[in-house]
Amino acid sequence: MKHLLTILLVFGLTASLRAGEGHDHGHSHAHIEVPATLPEVRAGIAEHRRILAETLGANDAKAAHAATDALAAYARAIPGMVKYLDETARQRIEGMVNNAAKAWSQTAHDADHGDYDKAAREAAKADAAY
Repeated sequence: MKHLLTILLVFGLTASLRAGEGHDHGHSHAHIEVPATLPEVRAGIAEHRRILAETLGANDAKAAHAATDALAAYARAIPGMVKYLDETARQRIEGMVNNAAKAWSQTAHDADHGDYDKAAREAAKADAAY
């Protein structure tokens, strides 16, 4: 479990550092308040996926970025909420979360650069991973 936390922290720190290096597109990476229960997290993910689809359709990079930040934060909370599962199941969930978070990060990046078609494809990858 210590290794998982290290990986998640490194992944989160790396993403934050990448976003900070010459990557200011007029939005911040504000703290996301993540719900305390798995059903609330899942409902939040569903809502932010809907918001992301709408914002990509409206070519709104700032709102898309906020949605992807929330999606990644919510998804990263899931492994800590399923400690009751066996190790194999938790590893699959962690892999799913990491794959989805990477695709959501790329979605935000593509939207920031005005490539909404590519952003939509990356969002679809995240949906498939999740």
